[in-house]
Amino acid sequence: MAIVVLAFTLLFTIPASLWLSALPAGAKAAAATAPKSASPSRNFDQLYRNAELEMGHLNFEKARKLYQEIDKLSGPASADKQGTGKKARIMLKAYLPLYPVSQTCNDMYKQGDVLMRSQNPHDALAVFTDLANRYPKFEWAQTAMAALYMRMKDTESAAQCARRALSINKNFLQAWMILIHDAMVHNDLDGEIDAATQALELDPTSTEVRSLLYSLKAEKNKQLPD
Repeated sequence: MAIVVLAFTLLFTIPASLWLSALPAGAKAAAATAPKSASPSRNFDQLYRNAELEMGHLNFEKARKLYQEIDKLSGPASADKQGTGKKARIMLKAYLPLYPVSQTCNDMYKQGDVLMRSQNPHDALAVFTDLANRYPKFEWAQTAMAALYMRMKDTESAAQCARRALSINKNFLQAWMILIHDAMVHNDLDGEIDAATQALELDPTSTEVRSLLYSLKAEKNKQLPD
């Protein structure tokens, strides 16, 4: 039961918006504790704060530009002592859309997000469906639909959307999280482990996903014959 609760806790932080809590571990703390003196670390903190704000407002390209700047300024991995560049690369690879997002596409997504958060799932689904048809390479439309289908208890449609998202971007962490839910619904423990493993590889800083995978593997070990 604990595994189920943890999985649902993770999954229902996913829908439409990528809230600040979804950022790689340490990114929020770094932004919240920015020192007052002018220094390189303050520059990184300010960039992270700005990037978080843009993601919180669903301004994908503005956020992408900021994370790219952080990655560039952090230098090679050997010099990235605080892991700021690593966190930025995780955002760029696992969270942001793979392809550039036009302003029209971005605005449509925001419209659907407002409807989703105002408890109008059917209206939101219509917007996201239209969005997916107009912008077939925009994987966020697919996972937004998947989140809505999960609310409607239509797990098959949710899984289909997640798989379409992964056909666009195999590194999209939100889609792997939805497939964890699908495997859980079908009592497919191996499928849950596989999807959680993929998610953790994409964001090794996620303590939530790490805990979920640990619990799933522990459950698997209980099922093995002595």
